[in-house]
Amino acid sequence: MKRIILCFSVALLLFAHSVTTKGQRIAVKTNLLEWIVMSPNVGAEFVLGDKFSFDMGVAAGPFDFDKVKLRHFTLQPEFRFWTGRPMAGHYVGLTGFFSNYSTRFDKTSYSGDAFSIGASYGYVFVLGERLNLETYIGVGYLKSRNCKFGKGEECPTEPNNVKQMVAPIRLGVTLSYIIK
Repeated sequence: MKRIILCFSVALLLFAHSVTTKGQRIAVKTNLLEWIVMSPNVGAEFVLGDKFSFDMGVAAGPFDFDKVKLRHFTLQPEFRFWTGRPMAGHYVGLTGFFSNYSTRFDKTSYSGDAFSIGASYGYVFVLGERLNLETYIGVGYLKSRNCKFGKGEECPTEPNNVKQMVAPIRLGVTLSYIIK
């Protein structure tokens, strides 16, 4: 798991370093909906050409509450095709995510990972020269593998709860700041 995250992070940094930019081409962003559910997050978007961009989001949930535990680390890459100029108006995307999590709801705990791939649609409202508001939704194939266990029980060594389904995999209202 740590190797996958490390390799993916190094590949993203090399990719970001190799991107040539023109004018208004790099944005830093955060998904406001994820903050509401106690999931701090940050993302970046790089324009790749006249109609394409690459977006990468990272989120984490390091919180424990009385009856709820919300711990996760999520990477969410997306390639976008814009109907107009990048970072304004409509886009469709090829999206996915990888998440490693350990959660507890009342007396039931889940520890595992999830992978997805799918399609998304979004619209970006230009609020100012450097500020945008983005809304999006995505649906796709989701596979989740986890160990499900009750309070006082040991976490099984192998996943005992595997699910595959078509599901919503992306939802957001994002505030973006264009830095270049």
